[in-house]
Amino acid sequence: MDLRGYLDRLGDDHRLERERIHLLLIDDAQRGLADIEAGRTCGADAAIAQLQQRRAAATAGQAANIRG
Repeated sequence: MDLRGYLDRLGDDHRLERERIHLLLIDDAQRGLADIEAGRTCGADAAIAQLQQRRAAATAGQAANIRG
């Protein structure tokens, strides 16, 4: 079966879902651009360092809870 035949069988619900996903992606991109313009971003190295610090703090907290 060709792609057009398959899409015709799916119906409008699936096409609407596909369009909804596209609109969500566009919204995410617009919010990302607004964050960049507002200076609410950081470099990749800084972001990784922040994640590592949070992970280390969470791990330390879990270890303290286990030791009681």
